[in-house]
Amino acid sequence: MRVLVACEFSGAVRDNDVRARLIAAAHKAYTDKIAPVDPHAMHQYERGLMLQSVDTHWREHLSSLDHLRQGIHLRSYAQKNPTQEYKREAFELFAMLLNTIKSEVTRTLRTVRVRSADDRRAREVQQEQHE
Repeated sequence: MRVLVACEFSGAVRDNDVRARLIAAAHKAYTDKIAPVDPHAMHQYERGLMLQSVDTHWREHLSSLDHLRQGIHLRSYAQKNPTQEYKREAFELFAMLLNTIKSEVTRTLRTVRVRSADDRRAREVQQEQHE
């Protein structure tokens, strides 16, 4: 299904064009944000952030699966196969886990303020002068 968006300035814009523009703008904003920082340090930060998010949400996911397992037998009263229902709902929970991790990591990387070492030292000196 193609969606056309009417724009006053440039006529009709296709959904793929909008998606491509958004991705390009996000990529440019990200590269501009991390430009003053050592790429290796930024990679380590991203890796740590991803691992922390996976760890936290994985524990929550396991807890959700345990709750699902405890109540899945009730599906048989509704004339449904509990095993198939567990598989289906567990898959939905896993898809939600992945989306949550992606959203959290993206939101954090989008909102984090990246500073170079020189900026950090200048800020520390400024704080020391005010104390």
